[in-house]
Amino acid sequence: MVDEIFDYPAYLIAKKAVDDQSLNQQVWATMHHWIKNRQATVSKIKILEVGAGIGTMIERFLDEELVKDSVYTAIEQEVHFKENAFNYLNNLYKYTINVDGENWYIENRYCKTTVKWVTGDATNINEIIDEHDYDIVISHAVIDLMPVPVFLPLLFKHLKAGSAFYFSLNFSGKTEFLPVLENDEHIYREYHKDMDRRFNHLNWRASQTGEELGSWLINQGHKVEATGPSDWQLSEDIDNTQALFILNILQTMEKALNGLPELDDWLTVRYQQLKAGELSLKISNVDYFGKI
Repeated sequence: MVDEIFDYPAYLIAKKAVDDQSLNQQVWATMHHWIKNRQATVSKIKILEVGAGIGTMIERFLDEELVKDSVYTAIEQEVHFKENAFNYLNNLYKYTINVDGENWYIENRYCKTTVKWVTGDATNINEIIDEHDYDIVISHAVIDLMPVPVFLPLLFKHLKAGSAFYFSLNFSGKTEFLPVLENDEHIYREYHKDMDRRFNHLNWRASQTGEELGSWLINQGHKVEATGPSDWQLSEDIDNTQALFILNILQTMEKALNGLPELDDWLTVRYQQLKAGELSLKISNVDYFGKI
């Protein structure tokens, strides 16, 4: 039975360390170079993030000094994540954070940003934000959860001409736990099919987002300037935070495949392996940067 009191903010904190090791550095550097050039032409870069979670991408932008001065609109569906994000960033003790009304003013020695947190479902983006002049949209481990052919055209209408997109950790159809078990491939196929069923009404396979997103973007007239793998890879020599990451993956599969006859036995073994520190995991992802 899935633990319904799973601490998702704690999982996102654990996930950041895993993500930091996985992000494709060439794609990240290409985005960084584009932002540096953009800053030479605008006084404040306007950033839009879809699926802001607890603010870990805001942290990355500040820590790596990507933007000297910016306005950062963060969209997140989960209502309580706004408070989680503020507490997470504030408790890092790396920044000065001031609050004025709904806005957070965050700065360190090298850069500053005004964060506008928007709570809402990004698939209804036209209803939750009015601006149409963003310089770059970013989305981290979220686009593969979206109905891409419907959502991205709506999203891109909120960007100004010559703007950019950075989509990281897009699942690309390969899940692998080690050691190998007899029913692995069947369970992986059913898990990926469950992802695809979310958008049965569209010609889109969510489980193959990482593989197919680039072609879709190009066919829509957008330019992909950098792309590369960003796989999650965790060996059996994992710490507690990495174990929390794997636990969430297993529980996600348990929810998705509830009722599959062989699932319970498979999960029993996997949970035992995780507890014993004997479980490894690899999930394939792909990162993209480009211009609309």
